Amino acid sequence: MKERVLSQIIDYPNGNLLVAADWLTRNLESKDLAILDARGGGYGQSHIPGAVRLEYEDRMESSGAMERLEKRLGGLGLHRGLEYVIYDEGGPDGGAGGVFWALEYLGCQNVHILDGGWDRWVLERRPVSAEAIMAEPVGAGAFTAAPREAVRKSRGEIAGRLGSADFALVDTRKNEAYNGWRAGGEKRGGHIPGAVNIRNEWFFGTDKTILPCENLKNVLESRGITAGKEICAYGPDAGTSGLTYFILRLMGYPRCSNFEGGMVEWAADASLPLERLPRYEKLVYPAWVKELLDGKHPPSYPGRGYVILEVRYTGFSTSQLGEVQPGGYIPGAISIDPGYVEHGEDATRYFPNYTRPSHAHVMPPERLESALAGLGITRDTTVIIYGNGKIIPMTTARVAWALMYAGVEDVRIMNGGFPAWEEAGYPVASRPAMPAMAPDTGGSPLRPCCDYLATTDHIREVSERRGNGEVLVDVRTLEEFRGEANFYPFFDKKGHIPNAVWAGDYFSFINPDDTFRCSAEVVKNWEEHGLTRERAPIFYCGTGWRSSVAFFLAFLMGYPESRNYDGGFFDWSWDGRS
Repeated sequence: MKERVLSQIIDYPNGNLLVAADWLTRNLESKDLAILDARGGGYGQSHIPGAVRLEYEDRMESSGAMERLEKRLGGLGLHRGLEYVIYDEGGPDGGAGGVFWALEYLGCQNVHILDGGWDRWVLERRPVSAEAIMAEPVGAGAFTAAPREAVRKSRGEIAGRLGSADFALVDTRKNEAYNGWRAGGEKRGGHIPGAVNIRNEWFFGTDKTILPCENLKNVLESRGITAGKEICAYGPDAGTSGLTYFILRLMGYPRCSNFEGGMVEWAADASLPLERLPRYEKLVYPAWVKELLDGKHPPSYPGRGYVILEVRYTGFSTSQLGEVQPGGYIPGAISIDPGYVEHGEDATRYFPNYTRPSHAHVMPPERLESALAGLGITRDTTVIIYGNGKIIPMTTARVAWALMYAGVEDVRIMNGGFPAWEEAGYPVASRPAMPAMAPDTGGSPLRPCCDYLATTDHIREVSERRGNGEVLVDVRTLEEFRGEANFYPFFDKKGHIPNAVWAGDYFSFINPDDTFRCSAEVVKNWEEHGLTRERAPIFYCGTGWRSSVAFFLAFLMGYPESRNYDGGFFDWSWDGRS
C-alpha cells in the first residue's frame, strides 16, 4: 500500500505501526487490507466496514491459541502478505495488542493498530457496517505461519536470563497482583524477580489514544526499560501483555518479546522463583475491601472488627468532621481531613494554616488515643485507609503513619484510593458514615510506637554522625534539597539538614494512577543514592506529609527501624541550634 498518512503519530520511532482513523477511512476499500475486530463483543451489531471478527477464544488465553489463530485466519482466506489493521474498544483493556503480537509471531510483516480504537471511531461518526464477513473472505490463499521465535519467550528462557544486566521484565498486571496478592487465579502470589510493574493504563490518554512519544519514553525509561536491553513483557497471559509488546515495538525497541504462558504458567511451577512485597497485605485493593463490606473474610483479615477511613484533603476549608464534600464515598466509610490527626476537629489549624512547628505535629499519644476512639478505632481495630480528592498517597500515608505511631496494630492502605474503587465499578455512597465511638474494652489501650517517630533532638544526633547506623533521607524536590526553592507559605528557610542524603522526591514513590510505585524501582533508586538496608532511614520533608509516603513504602518493603521526622524541615528551621 502506497499511502501512509499518520498525522500526529509520526513522532514515534516506529510510527507506522499505529494507524490514524483518517487513513483507515480513506483505505477501507483496499484489496490488500485486512481489518481485524478484536473487541470483546458487539461485532454483530456494528463494526468497521470490511472488518473480520476474531472470536474471543481465538486469542491468547489458553494453550494451543497460536494454532487456532493460524487456522482461523486461513479459514477466512487471509495470508501473511496482507496489511493488517487491528482494533478493539480502544484504551488499555482490549485485545488488539495480543492479536498484534500473535500476528508478528506468526510471521506477518505489516501489522498495525488503530489509534483510539472502536470507541473513538464511533465518536467521530465514521462509517460502520452490520454486514458480517463470512462467505466472502478478505484476500485469498491459506494462512501459512512462519514463526518468529525471538518474540515469544518460554518460562525456561526467562529463568535463564534472570539477573542479566541487559535483560528486563515488565509485569503488566495490576499493582496488587505484582505486590503479592493472588488476585488473578495464580497458584502463588508475587512477580518474577527483578520485574518492574507498568500497567497498560499508563500508555493512554483520556480519549483512549496512545500518549505522545515523549510521555511513553518517560514511562518506560524512568523504570529502567531502555532500548539497549532485551525486554520481555508478561501478564496473566500473553493477551494482556501483548499491548506492552506493541508499545515497545512502537517505541523502536529492537529486542522485545512476550511471555506466552504468563504469570499463570510461571506461578504454577513451584521450582521457579517469585518475589513479593514483604508486607504486601498492608496494601489492599478494592476487591479485598468489597469482600469485607459483603461480610466475607478476605485473606489476612484477623476478624477483630474494622473501620474504613476516608482521608480527604480539604485545604482552607473550616468544615467540621463528617460534612459532605464533593464526590462519593465507599459505603460505610468515615471521612476526615489529614489534619484530624494533628488537631482533631479544630479545622482552623489544618494545613496550610500552620504558624509554628507544633501545628505540624501529630497529636500527643493521649490526645490521639481519644481522637481515634471518637472514630471507633482501638488498638485491635483493622483500619483501611483510602484517599479521595487531592494528593491521595500523601494524605493516606500521613494518617497511616499517625495511626501506626499511636499503636493501632493493623493499619492498611487501599492502593489507588477512591478512583480505583470507582474504576472497579463498586457501589458508591453519597454521604460518609458518622463515626461510632469505640467501646471501652478495658483491655486494649493504645501503646504508642515511638520508634516510628523521630524528634528534632534525635535528628541532630544523627546529623552530627552520632546516629549509630541511621541516615537522614530528604524526600523533597531536588530544588528544595539544594536550597533553590521553598514552596511552603508559612516559613522561608531553604537548604537541607546537614549530612542528609537525597534519594528521590515524592513523585518518585508513586505511579501515574496514584498507586505506590513498585518496590523494585524504589529499592534500585534508593540504593543508587546510598540508602541500603544496612542503614536505618529517617525520612523528612517540609512538614512530615511527603516523608510519610517514603516511611510507609520502607515499612512495606521490610526496611528495619525506619522513622518519620514529624514536622520536618519546618521544625528544623525553627530550632535555635540550626
